[in-house]
Amino acid sequence: AYMNSIKSLLPLSVSRILPAHHDLDIPLSIIGDMDKAFTQLYKNGMLKHGSGTFSYSNFEIQL
Repeated sequence: AYMNSIKSLLPLSVSRILPAHHDLDIPLSIIGDMDKAFTQLYKNGMLKHGSGTFSYSNFEIQL
């Protein structure tokens, strides 16, 4: 579900991201970065509940 949500943002002209936690200065590039991360997890068969926490430069994905 999250992967599809990120993919739906890619064609949009996003001007600001309002996070739920922590830092309010979220770079717009995080959308593309998260898309790449989700796509790689999907290709590796890791995009499923319980597969772990995956850390990236400015975010984490916990499944």
